[in-house]
Amino acid sequence: MGGPDAEAVLKPLHGVVEFVRSGDTIAPGVTVEATPGHTPGHLAIVVRDPSGGSTESACIVGDILRSPAQITAPTLTFSSDIDPDQARTERDRVLKRPDTVIAAGHFTDDVSGRVAQAGDAYTWTPVGGSPSPR
Repeated sequence: MGGPDAEAVLKPLHGVVEFVRSGDTIAPGVTVEATPGHTPGHLAIVVRDPSGGSTESACIVGDILRSPAQITAPTLTFSSDIDPDQARTERDRVLKRPDTVIAAGHFTDDVSGRVAQAGDAYTWTPVGGSPSPR
């Protein structure tokens, strides 16, 4: 635990890949956003209408959401989170995003949905579905 050795991982990639930072635009309407806590340097991808005609966005969250249980019990962490407190903070920030479809690739069913705050927790409504308690 403690994460990968940045020097061992990143040094061989210099000159081979183009590195991005939080806030960088990688295509029209597509930006990356820092979501640290699970792993150092973790980024989410945010997709918006490049014309500005819609306020809705999609957020591909990567490893900050590992289980649907983290929707209804947002204080849950995983043993592989390098900084569980920071991971919780980032997860909470992302879950509070207005007008956002969340894409959570680690979910086995309904990987895309909308989140609504319900007290100290949240509800998950799959895209095209009704709210499902998790």
